[in-house]
Amino acid sequence: SFDQRYSTQHIILDAASSHVILQYSNEPQLRVRFEQNGSEKGTVQVVQDGDTLRISHQMTPCFFCDDDTMYELEVPKNIQVEVHSISGDIEAHDLVGMLSVASQSGEIKLNNLQGSLSATTSSGDIRVDESNMTEATLETTSGEIVFSGSSDKILSKSVSGDIQIENDRASQFMLSTASGDLSYIGQAA
Repeated sequence: SFDQRYSTQHIILDAASSHVILQYSNEPQLRVRFEQNGSEKGTVQVVQDGDTLRISHQMTPCFFCDDDTMYELEVPKNIQVEVHSISGDIEAHDLVGMLSVASQSGEIKLNNLQGSLSATTSSGDIRVDESNMTEATLETTSGEIVFSGSSDKILSKSVSGDIQIENDRASQFMLSTASGDLSYIGQAA
């Protein structure tokens, strides 16, 4: 188990296959917790370069081992957050600032965000609820995209998934899918 606090303006988390939970904190420092529940063991690696904090972990190679790991980050207002995942799910709640999340095959679930957002996945769904964004870029290859809230600008792309947007504010938007259904409820700018 790992539990540390950091002063930073930008965090980059390489989560591999770990589940990631990001939540707002009114504390001045970022809190990072890493939990391991499986039989595979690893160590967290932290590199701070100026105002940028890079976090990753190395797992001890083990054939037929469980990799049940989770990051929990408590994020102060206006910290730029980037999360990269291979197969872990990513959740974020009540964040304010710039958020960029990417997963190859994990689900992305975001709730009550403010600021700008970039969310991409290859084969997972993206769901954004009750959020107030200046801009939102949502892209998936074979997953579904659902957005509800408000955004000044929305770019949403899917190759073979459905896109459903409910936007409370007049905005610029571009939606595209090759073989899925499109739904936009809201006003155009």
